[in-house]
Amino acid sequence: MAAKLTPHFDDVQAHYDISDDFFRLFLDPSQTYSCAYFEREDMTLEEAQVAKIDLALGKLGLQPGMTLLDVGCGWGATLRRAIEKYDVNVIGLTLSKNQAAHVQTSFDQLESARSRKVLLKGWEQFD
Repeated sequence: MAAKLTPHFDDVQAHYDISDDFFRLFLDPSQTYSCAYFEREDMTLEEAQVAKIDLALGKLGLQPGMTLLDVGCGWGATLRRAIEKYDVNVIGLTLSKNQAAHVQTSFDQLESARSRKVLLKGWEQFD
């Protein structure tokens, strides 16, 4: 019998809400907290993160006006890139108060008519 999935919000939130300054010590400027895609040896970490995001988004067949849901959106780099490059609406889910605030601030600075939301909740709470 499969065990019931139990979210560990407090554990996850505590990890990501340590301090944005802490994560800035080792992440690229977009604060993308996952592997990068170095297409060339001379790429910077920032360029490789954009290449990774572009590779992933390119596989989705996004069209203007569609809505992208990013579960565990982090600091929102994928959401911002999707708005800028594909002209889509976006919804980001995060368990981190710091990340949600960062994403909202970056959304407020974007010049786009597209809908953009960041929600402080897990995937199992999203409706």
